[in-house]
Amino acid sequence: MENIRNRINGDIVIWIVVLVLSVFSILSVYSSSGSVSSSWSQVSKHLLIVIFSFGIIYLIHIIPYTYFSRLSVIAIILCIPLIILTLWIGKDINDAKRSIEVPGLGISIQTFDFVKLAIIMYVARILSKNQDNPSDFKKCLRPIIISTGIICLMIFRANFSTAALIFLTVYILLFIGRVKILYLLSTAGAIVLLLVILLQINKKVEILPRSSTWDTRWKSYITPDPEIDASEITSRSIFDDSHFAKMAISNGGFFGVLPGNSIQRNVLSNAPSDFIFAIIVEEYGIIGGVFIILCYMIIFLRAIRIANKTPRFFGALIVLGCALILVVQAIINIAYTVSLLPMTGLTLPFISLGGMSLWFSAISIGIILSVSRDINEQKVKENHASV
Repeated sequence: MENIRNRINGDIVIWIVVLVLSVFSILSVYSSSGSVSSSWSQVSKHLLIVIFSFGIIYLIHIIPYTYFSRLSVIAIILCIPLIILTLWIGKDINDAKRSIEVPGLGISIQTFDFVKLAIIMYVARILSKNQDNPSDFKKCLRPIIISTGIICLMIFRANFSTAALIFLTVYILLFIGRVKILYLLSTAGAIVLLLVILLQINKKVEILPRSSTWDTRWKSYITPDPEIDASEITSRSIFDDSHFAKMAISNGGFFGVLPGNSIQRNVLSNAPSDFIFAIIVEEYGIIGGVFIILCYMIIFLRAIRIANKTPRFFGALIVLGCALILVVQAIINIAYTVSLLPMTGLTLPFISLGGMSLWFSAISIGIILSVSRDINEQKVKENHASV
C-alpha cells in the first residue's frame, strides 16, 4: 500500500472520489444497457475505457503543470480548424455534429471536449500573465474575448450547451481573476443582446440549423407530462425521455429498487449516457443520487483547497477552471434529468458511457492532481530544508 502511495501523488481524496464515481459508472452502464448480451458487450468496452482513463490521469499528474501554460497556445490555435472540420465532416450525435471519426481506427474524437480544455488553459495563462492588471483590455481582455467569442460563436450553431458551458466557465474565471465587475456585466449584456438579435433574425431567415431542436426541448421543459404508455411507443421524442426520466426518479423513492432492477432503462433512449443519473436514482434511490452530487462537490471543494495552497496564480486558475468545467457539466446533466433545465447533450462526467469525453475528463483531473503533486513536493523540500 505504501509503495502505491509513493507512486500515486496528488490529492488522495480526489483519487478516491474519481475511483468511486468510476465504480458507479461501470455498475450503472451495465444495469442501463438493456439485454444481458448487450450489457456484457457494452460494459466490457466501458471497463477498458475506464481503466485507460486512470492511466491518463496518472500520466498527466506526473507532468509539471507549468507545461500546460505553453501547450495552451498551441491548443488554442488548433481549436478553430478542429471546429471547422467537425462542422464540415463531423459525425452526428443526438442531431448535432460533435465528433470526428478517425479513418481506419473506428474511434471518434470529441473535438468540443478538447476545445473546452484548451480554452480553460489559455484563459488561465493570459490571466496569470496579467495578474497585476487583469482589466487591461489590450493585453488581457482582448485576447480572451476574441478567442472565447470566436470559439463560442462557431460552436453555438451546432452545440448550444457546450458553447454556454465554455462561456460560463470563462466568465467565472474572469471573476476569479479579479476583472472589473463593470466589464463582466457589459460582456454579459452584450451576449444577451447578441442572442436576442440572432433569434429574431432566425425567425425570418434560418441561420441557426438546430433552432427547431431547441424549440422542441424548450417545449418539453415547459409542457406538463404527456400521457405515455411505454408499451405503445413507436417513435422516440424528447417528451418521452423527459417523462421516463422523471418516472425512473419517482420509482426509486428513498432507497431505490436495488441495482439491476431498473424498469425505465428499457424505454429511455440514452439511458447509459444522457440519462444515467435517472437510472442511478431509480436503483439506488435519493440516497444514491445525493451521494453522487456530494462526490462532485467534494472534487470542487478539494480543487478550491488546492488553488488556495498553490503559490502560482496559473496553478490556481487552471485547477479551478478544470474543476468548474467538470462540476458545472455535472450540475447541468443532473438538472435536465430532474427537469430543472431543458435537455442538453452534456454527459455526466466519469459516470456516463463514453470514450473520448471520459478521457478528456481524466485529463482535467490529471491537471488538478499535477498542481496538487507540486504542492506536496514543495512541502517535502521545505521539510528537508528545515531539517
